[in-house]
Amino acid sequence: MLCIVLLLRSCDAPASQGTAATAAERTAGTAAEAYEQEVRAYSSLSSFLGISRLLSDSGCLVEHFSEDAQGHVVLKTKTKSPSALLEKISGSGLYSNVSVTSMQKDAGSTTFSCTFEMTADKPASSGAAEPALMERMADMIPAMKNAETAGNSFVLNTGTEGLDSFMRRYSDFESGSDVMLGRFSIDGDGSEITIKGELVKAGGDVRTGALESSALDGAAAAVFCRKVSPVKAAAPVVRRLPENNGMTEVGRIRNDD
Repeated sequence: MLCIVLLLRSCDAPASQGTAATAAERTAGTAAEAYEQEVRAYSSLSSFLGISRLLSDSGCLVEHFSEDAQGHVVLKTKTKSPSALLEKISGSGLYSNVSVTSMQKDAGSTTFSCTFEMTADKPASSGAAEPALMERMADMIPAMKNAETAGNSFVLNTGTEGLDSFMRRYSDFESGSDVMLGRFSIDGDGSEITIKGELVKAGGDVRTGALESSALDGAAAAVFCRKVSPVKAAAPVVRRLPENNGMTEVGRIRNDD
């Protein structure tokens, strides 16, 4: 294996390039504003939905996503153009301090396995959520019945249907409670999806109903996972994309009908 490790950081274009925006730039700006309205100042799960959507638009998939209590995000994905994806994430306006911290490529391959790191605009927390909220969460989200819990943290091993159910039911739970995911991670290990989270009290000026159904419907909230069945749902439309390196994306697209 040929291994390349380097650091790329985004930077602003020089002022000498002028202020006239091309049609493509204006379109990208509009898309970035839409993403920002859905994700900025929301909890970690919303941040995941936003980044997975950006990656899906670029033909990339999420292999690993994690966000800590301070809003530090680690993202792993595959792409043929790390620099182009770097600029896309930076230009979305959703994250700051975006960088590529690792790139690996097999000899003869045109695809890089990349690790991106960035900072999300995360709401403040006012402390750990009460244990009773974990019980309420389990009551509202059937998939949580199989989760391992400890205090205000949980680990859920599930499949794609469980992931779909978790995201949609968690939306209702968060919008009806003064809580958010302080820490959140999601991985696919080849046969199942692992979701880890920590519930905290939402502090400061945090908008209620962080995960509107429109944000979920429009998001490619998917994990790179081998040998899993596609999500079964009536709406939004669910599609199964072509396999890539033995991996399959379970993608989510908006139902415009």
